[in-house]
Amino acid sequence: KKKKKRKSATLGTALAGAAISAGTATASTEGVAGQMLFDSGFLYICTVTGASGSETWKKITLNSL
Repeated sequence: KKKKKRKSATLGTALAGAAISAGTATASTEGVAGQMLFDSGFLYICTVTGASGSETWKKITLNSL
């Protein structure tokens, strides 16, 4: 009997091949799930697609190494 491989829903696999564009996201920024934007201080990831203003964006602070 063959074992089924478990699929992982990690952030890395969800965003594999996603393009990152320069820009800043606000509550009214249009976006599609998986879209990423960045500026000098933050990385923004759209987690929910929707009509303008109803998308969900998450913001990650960028720190120097």
